[in-house]
Amino acid sequence: MKTDCHFHTNLSDWKFDNAQVIAQAKEKGVKFAICTDHDIINYEFPRLACASWILSYEWVEVSCYDEKNDHHLHFTTYSKKFNWKVTKILENTRNGRKTKILSQIDLLKKNWFKIEENEFYNFFAKKTNIDNLNVSHLSSYILRSPENNTLIKKLTWENLNMEQFLLRCLKIEWDLKHIWAVELKWYEPTIAEFWQVAKQENYIFSLAHPNFKMTQEKFRQRIEYYLNLWVNAVEINILADKDWIELILEFQKKFDFLLTFWSDCHFKTARWEKHWGFWDINPHISQELVNLNLEKLKNKLELN
Repeated sequence: MKTDCHFHTNLSDWKFDNAQVIAQAKEKGVKFAICTDHDIINYEFPRLACASWILSYEWVEVSCYDEKNDHHLHFTTYSKKFNWKVTKILENTRNGRKTKILSQIDLLKKNWFKIEENEFYNFFAKKTNIDNLNVSHLSSYILRSPENNTLIKKLTWENLNMEQFLLRCLKIEWDLKHIWAVELKWYEPTIAEFWQVAKQENYIFSLAHPNFKMTQEKFRQRIEYYLNLWVNAVEINILADKDWIELILEFQKKFDFLLTFWSDCHFKTARWEKHWGFWDINPHISQELVNLNLEKLKNKLELN
């Protein structure tokens, strides 16, 4: 059975809406499709999917803060039903993200960039959920302006494209951060804080795409700590290489946590290859392994 339990709609990023994703699922023969938008529960998707004979539930990808290691992580979170405390946490995260963007816009304006708050939000309003806009969206918007490109060249002595400007200037861990990056106190819930709410329900809390979020050495050092914080699953991302998969399976054998899989598809253009591949599974794992863990997931959540 073709399955995908980690992908996104335009509530997360500006590409496909629910109907367009469901059309893709039908075209590809997907029978079990779970939308996990970032920090917002997509209530409409399961209703539309089930109307097209695709099994679906209200699940979510949660941003959390690893306070011990000062690290921001994502967790695909699966539950039979989320309570109001979970939705409140997600709302606080989206509000914090919007506050950061407004602060970033204010700083850029003080440094002579041509950008207006209303123009920025209106540009994306018809494409995506504006509460989930991030510095990637801001970077793409800034470089639409010839004046901003000229300013960047004048100040950096380089012609930076959108991704270079994002990584080097707007992300606080890169070399030009001291010029334009806004650093706010973390606004996501800690792993433990989110679990204190989620534990009230029968849930699965899976460390999403660790191959994007940390080195293998950091995974080795931290995985037992995360499991002690009641993280009870780890995702094998579609682009995890063979070494990453062997590492995850090594610890899975030792600690017996659940494995989750699936594409993390954002339905973006080909240049965002790490977020493409709806319903695909990693070529280094078997369909049998996917099916086994899917059944475990469904049993734990009492979906059968």
